[in-house]
Amino acid sequence: MLGYPSYVYEVAIRGLTPSSCSAHCIQGLIGIGGVFEYFNSSGVSLDNSNLKCLKQVAVDIGDRRVMAGVHYPSDNLCSWVVLMSLADHVYRNTDVKGFLWDAIENHSWVYQSIIKHDRQLRGGSALRQALDYLHSLIPRQC
Repeated sequence: MLGYPSYVYEVAIRGLTPSSCSAHCIQGLIGIGGVFEYFNSSGVSLDNSNLKCLKQVAVDIGDRRVMAGVHYPSDNLCSWVVLMSLADHVYRNTDVKGFLWDAIENHSWVYQSIIKHDRQLRGGSALRQALDYLHSLIPRQC
């Protein structure tokens, strides 16, 4: 499309578009949620090390888009809201939603950065309402 005779690697220095949900973030979480659900329903027991790795992979897919400068942290926040809203309709196993929330809360560098910023502003960040909404979607047992 760009008229190059062969493949040319393009570098994304920063996002040039307005904020929007990150498809990578949603896809990573939904996909790894499916892997977790499959293992769980197949009777495969995962030790804590394997669970931790799965959770890290789930959030890294979206977090790395922020680290690369092609998404804003709020894009991941939007994706987490969509994911937590859909999880009850996508997965049969109710444990998956808790697994995914734990991945976000305890393994996402972007989530930790958003929370740290919000605390520094004493709950006054521009993302406070979205955080409150996200937290309202979290399973009660988490």
